[in-house]
Amino acid sequence: MTIKEIMAFVDDIKPNAFSNQQKTVWLNEVEGMVQTDVMLLAPSTVVSYVYEAAWSGTGIAFPDSATLVFPTSPQFRAGGTVTITGLLDYASNNQRDVQVKSISVDGRTLHFEEGTFGLWGDIAETATATVTFDGSNTMPLIEAPHHKIYYTYLMAMIDFANGEYGKYQNTMTLFNTFLSGFSKWYVENYQPGNGKCLNKGYYLSAYAIAVKHGFYGSEEDFLYSLKGEKGETGNSIRGFAKSSGTGAPGTTDTYTITMTDGNTLSFTVYNGRDGNMLTVDSGLSSLSANPVQNSVIKASLDNKADLVDGVIPASQLPSYVDDVIELISPAQFPPVGESGKIYVTQYDNKTWRWTGSTYVEISQSIALGETSSTAYRGDRGKTAYDHSQVTGNPHGTTATQINLADVGGYFTTDTVEAALQQIGSELNGLAAALEGLL
Repeated sequence: MTIKEIMAFVDDIKPNAFSNQQKTVWLNEVEGMVQTDVMLLAPSTVVSYVYEAAWSGTGIAFPDSATLVFPTSPQFRAGGTVTITGLLDYASNNQRDVQVKSISVDGRTLHFEEGTFGLWGDIAETATATVTFDGSNTMPLIEAPHHKIYYTYLMAMIDFANGEYGKYQNTMTLFNTFLSGFSKWYVENYQPGNGKCLNKGYYLSAYAIAVKHGFYGSEEDFLYSLKGEKGETGNSIRGFAKSSGTGAPGTTDTYTITMTDGNTLSFTVYNGRDGNMLTVDSGLSSLSANPVQNSVIKASLDNKADLVDGVIPASQLPSYVDDVIELISPAQFPPVGESGKIYVTQYDNKTWRWTGSTYVEISQSIALGETSSTAYRGDRGKTAYDHSQVTGNPHGTTATQINLADVGGYFTTDTVEAALQQIGSELNGLAAALEGLL
């Protein structure tokens, strides 16, 4: 099925306003995917199509009966046909629908079957010739039944270009299904790594693809056809030098490039001016070469803090940095204090502030002591508490010390406990004696 037949089928199924040239662009996209992703051909050997084209101008040449050389590439493709009109020097070479067998790499040299042209020579055609190209009858690479990937891809691109994204998604799903089926078939029959045909016994090569598209000749002929015409001698740079100017600041120099063919090319370069430098004398005097600069620098230096033994003096610090002042006693407070300052007396750790007329204590602390205005020492209080918890008569208090009358000399020296024990003992003896009398 030719390109023309593919597009006619698509137009019948999905009528559209897109040109055959635009649909050929889409066809080249899917053909490129097949050749690079499935067949693993190198990008330089990928086959693409041109639906139709035309070239007009002077200077075409016929070096032999099977070759047509253009002064510039006409962007034709192998497999299509050309129609040549307008020739005068080679009038018999005006042809209709002659098939292009192969094209050189640079696209300027077209090869046909031997004997296609009746006149040839070294002189180029002087008249304005017109060569039209028809690529619509070119056969794409993929044949039935896998050629459905061409239909579905073109229809998907039409849906996408028309903004019918839902249809585009559905058609692309169908395209991917057909492409997967072709890929599976291809790898089962060919080795993508080297193009070897597993079932048919030959290699899929660039030459085989050329034969598929109508190339006539041996593989050597095909390789020869890939060789383009010898190009003209190149032109390079012979020299580069400054042709005028001193390079001084604020001036313009001219540089000249000399080519190997003798032609020259010149360009200019502007040399920037020297910048202004900052001049400062040791005294930062306003009488120096740059008094304004000196004045700015001096003002900045005057506002900086000085170090004394590596420390910034308190006088150069903001007031909030030194808000606490420690002195030994209130006697050392300044006669007039500062608001916002806290004064601490070191001997009793009390804090004070200046009210504007006098110093008042703000610590509300209680001093230690043994008077009515002091708090008793905690260590002595603990000792008294511990002693109060002791039972018995830890002090050895005697009866006379608690104002008991001394009868019979019992309480003079004895403790209360011993005196009571002695009295109890004597009472027991007295009770026994009375019981004996009764």
